Amino acid sequence: MKEFRIDQYWVFVFLNFLTLIGIGILAWWVTLSWTPCVIVIMVDLYLLLILNFYTHYIGNDYNILQDISQLNNRVKTHNTR
Repeated sequence: MKEFRIDQYWVFVFLNFLTLIGIGILAWWVTLSWTPCVIVIMVDLYLLLILNFYTHYIGNDYNILQDISQLNNRVKTHNTR
């Protein structure tokens, strides 16, 4: 049976999302409008996706699509070690 494990990254993402939902509810309570609540929650998700894209962009040596031949060479050298 496979071991179930939750990464620390996902715990932080979940806690961040809960915090922003709380901030959104407070914004709704102050303004009595759902617009600030939705903006607070969606902006955080947008930033999370952009930062995730940027991390992969850096990991691919600043290429949007990774060069498969370079990846295969890196994997081959890693496996020979």
